[in-house]
Amino acid sequence: GFDSSLIPQMITQLKNKHPKAMVVMTTPIAQFAKGSVKNIPLVYSVITDPIEAGLSSMIGSSDKQDMNLLLGFAKQLIPQAKKVGLLYATAEANDRALVNMMKQAALKAGLELVAVPVDSAREVPLRMEYFNQAEHKVDFIYVGTSGPIQPTLPVIASKAKKMGIPVFNVDSEAVKSGLVLASFGVNYEQVGAN
Repeated sequence: GFDSSLIPQMITQLKNKHPKAMVVMTTPIAQFAKGSVKNIPLVYSVITDPIEAGLSSMIGSSDKQDMNLLLGFAKQLIPQAKKVGLLYATAEANDRALVNMMKQAALKAGLELVAVPVDSAREVPLRMEYFNQAEHKVDFIYVGTSGPIQPTLPVIASKAKKMGIPVFNVDSEAVKSGLVLASFGVNYEQVGAN
């Protein structure tokens, strides 16, 4: 994972180069930059919900997904699905936004969301067990853009395979490499171009 204690040092180094503009990626970096960078225009990228993250005074490109489309796609592949599982990082504004979006979309799709909080990446294997308990058994798991959760995708995929639970991922590369059943998400090249 990324050591967030390095953010102040990174931002200071960039400010000292006196750029004409600064592009900040990920919510924690954008939030820190907003509070500490003056007189340099800031542009964010790959922020799921800029309003939730407190970045409404900045401009940029979001990687916000349409959860209604995702769940519609998932139900085409798994028509009998009743429950969707989602791991989310408790300290990430993007993850809180994802949980809220998924709750609303699940309600519309007639699915129950089983959202499991994760405080650190090392907890992922243990937290995955929750999805296999009889009363919480999910029909599929979705892994979104979460900075702390997405890097653990190989662990999630391995545990899910042992539990017989299909995984959907935001990034299609995981499908190409055989880690997950399907992908439905954002084209990051397009986010960058935007």
